[in-house]
Amino acid sequence: DLFKAKPSGQAYKVLENISFSLNRSESLGIIGKNGAGKSTLAKIIANTLTPSQGEINVNGTVHALLELGLGTHPEFTLRENVYLIALSFGLSSKFVDEHYDEIIDFAELRDHQNKIFKELSTGMQMRLSFSVATIKRPDFLIVDEALSVGDLSFQFKSFEKIKEFKKLGTTLVVISHDETAIKTLCDKALLLDLGKIIYFGSPAEAFENYNKFILPKKNIGTLNSVDDQINNNNKVGTLAAQLDKFLMVDS
Repeated sequence: DLFKAKPSGQAYKVLENISFSLNRSESLGIIGKNGAGKSTLAKIIANTLTPSQGEINVNGTVHALLELGLGTHPEFTLRENVYLIALSFGLSSKFVDEHYDEIIDFAELRDHQNKIFKELSTGMQMRLSFSVATIKRPDFLIVDEALSVGDLSFQFKSFEKIKEFKKLGTTLVVISHDETAIKTLCDKALLLDLGKIIYFGSPAEAFENYNKFILPKKNIGTLNSVDDQINNNNKVGTLAAQLDKFLMVDS
């Protein structure tokens, strides 16, 4: 009985009254605390989850990087996983044959082709998945926290590729806690909290609302004024932890 799940009798709504639209080549950032419903919304857009009510309309091909390692096999080699990932995006083996070298070189994994996938670092796994997902421009690209795993040089290269896709008409959805990434890539931002839309508009205002009203919510009783902290050297939050030193090092 200790391990037996007991039904609570109450339905839990992960998302509620979500409604928005995106035009072709527009880009949307989705932000919010863990558990706000961001990834669930991404999976619904990607059609890997079906909403219990309402409907969603997506016109065109969708490539989605939803979870690290999704669509891969840990015991297969990197080379074998290229074909496996491509299959999940609807790409043929013939297409992968023609573009295999391009995929490997973009991911910077030429020297690791015969390694078992589980032996790769998380950054390498992400680079491979991103490279396969973007070898052919989709109409709709969804990136859920994937870019945060890569190093800065690969992030920059990925951003440039995404920008190129945007110019060519790809609609983009980015889910991230990275304010710089959202502001750099996105035209609009959607702020979620407890499954509801709190704000939909400019990325700058979305993060301002996120920092002011969402992050310090549980600490409001102990703070004199969140605004005082925002106005004091642009610091936000309780300041219970601070960075004293920052270093950049080479290999």
